Amino acid sequence: MKNLLAVIALLGSAAYAANVTDIQVKALDGFGGDTSSVLTRCQTKVGSPYDEETVSRDVNSLKASKEFQDISVEARRTAEGVEVVFYVKRKMRYQAPMVVKGNSYFGESKIVKESGLKDGALYGEGDFAEAAAKVRRVYQKKNFPDAKVTPVTEMLANGDACTVTFMIDEGERLKVREYVFDGAEHADLAALREAVGDYPWWNPVGWLSDAPATRDQLAQTVAKAQEYYANLGYLDAKVSVPERVPVGEGLCDIVYKVEEGPRYTIGSFAAEGLTRYPADVVLARSELPEVGSVAGAKVLEMPDWAQQDRFPFLKSNFNIVGMFVPDMAASDNLTQYRGYITMR
Repeated sequence: MKNLLAVIALLGSAAYAANVTDIQVKALDGFGGDTSSVLTRCQTKVGSPYDEETVSRDVNSLKASKEFQDISVEARRTAEGVEVVFYVKRKMRYQAPMVVKGNSYFGESKIVKESGLKDGALYGEGDFAEAAAKVRRVYQKKNFPDAKVTPVTEMLANGDACTVTFMIDEGERLKVREYVFDGAEHADLAALREAVGDYPWWNPVGWLSDAPATRDQLAQTVAKAQEYYANLGYLDAKVSVPERVPVGEGLCDIVYKVEEGPRYTIGSFAAEGLTRYPADVVLARSELPEVGSVAGAKVLEMPDWAQQDRFPFLKSNFNIVGMFVPDMAASDNLTQYRGYITMR
């Protein structure tokens, strides 16, 4: 049986070490043209032994050139050896000028500048989407929370060149007047507003970030508001996804619905599942909050040094290891001191 396994292993190794019989490049972009330049950058060659690490390096090298949107490779085993196929999707070469449609608040030159697109540079679909996102963020800073910017590319006849049109839907301009928390009876409203990202003008943190206004941003603040309540001991607090409520021309309030629920405090401590040490000893040696203190989430969360997910978080042996030493330790601490005292 061992001999049979050895033969199978050798056969598998021989198949893995088969030579490369053919290398192809298939373009998925529809540009046409010659793709042979891809092979000049690859170390994988016809006639050489097939090596997965070499092929992986070839893929990374092509990605590093930043000329491709996507690169993948397929190895096909045949009776003669291994056929390697590189699938590439090349980037498009942007040809100015950009066409802008639907804009009103910002002029075309402002939008072109904020996009950051350079005439003649190579861009992929993701790059154009990021350029559109930059323009959308500029609109959001000017209180257009629902602004949409969609890039539309059109290929030209000469190879990889393309033009770009930015389709803009500015939406309504709404400036947030106030963040309101209906039902927040026991919260420090200033601290709660900061928790969701609404800082007063004098706080430097707010200078480096924008208060949440888009629907996605507001939805993400719910968890932050609930975390604020949990740290105060309101472990069952519920906070709704906020709504924008118009309060005048061009103004709105961001309104949250809050159900605080009861505030929990620590009534007592108990240690269960111990087998080596008594529970009262473990509790006495643990750093615990006082009975009657607020049972906030930060107080109750599992510490970094925890070995198990329940209190007291340490396993029963406490990592104590006993060792029997048959000899007598001898040390002249006056002459042999090296920063510590030898102890057994």
